This record gives sequence, C-alpha cells and structure tokens, in this order.
Amino acid sequence: MTILYIDDDSDDREFFREAVRYIDPAITCHTSKDGAQGLKELEEMIIMPDFIFLDVNMPVMNGKQFLLEIKQRPRLRTIPVVIYSTTNHPVERNDFMTLGAYKVLAKPSSLTSISALVKSVLRYDAPEPMHLQSST
Repeated sequence: MTILYIDDDSDDREFFREAVRYIDPAITCHTSKDGAQGLKELEEMIIMPDFIFLDVNMPVMNGKQFLLEIKQRPRLRTIPVVIYSTTNHPVERNDFMTLGAYKVLAKPSSLTSISALVKSVLRYDAPEPMHLQSST
C-alpha cells in the first residue's frame, strides 16, 4: 500500500509518517509540502498511491485547488482523496465532498489518535473475509 500525504507543516508530516509506520511498516508513505509539489510527485510516480491525505490550508496550491486539479486528470481522478485538516466546518465539508473528496476528517492531535484515524480509513474499504460454508 502507498499513501501520499500533502501538508505544509513539517511536524504534521513527520507525525503522519510515524503513525503510518506504527500501523504497518510495509506501507510506503510519500509526503509533499503543498499541492503543487504533490502534483509533481504524482506525475513522476509509476504506480499511483492507494490514498492521498490532503491538508486544506497551504501556500502555493491549497487543498481545494489540488483536489480540483486531480479530478480533471484521468490518470489521477480515481485516487481516493481524504481531506485531513484542522478545518472541519460543515459547509467546507460539503464543498469538498461535492468536489469529489473520499472523506473529510478532522486532524487529531496525538500520535495514537492519528494512527487510529488513518487505520480506520485504510481498512474502510478492505473486503470482508470470505466465509466458507460447509455443506451438510
């Protein structure tokens, strides 16, 4: 599994990386400091990430501009984008969902809470295990 996390705060990027390593060290976590750098990184990737976690308030290219941009690009538009920000206003939440965000989540403050939240997203679409029925 591969994740791209875009956030202008270097401490938040490091906490996120630590949380992902705690969940599963095999998960690859790329980070970018703003939407423009995130787009550049996506253009250079051969295999697209399974999820993008995206902050909203960033310089150069903010989260909304980034989301609008990738939803116009056929190669990128199907990647689930999780808005992951301290901003959690209901109107903004609806706007992001309308623009194609997969989820809108409030950024927690502790490493344990970050791990739990990220884990819930990564497991959200995991298929249910198949149960074999015995024939009697």
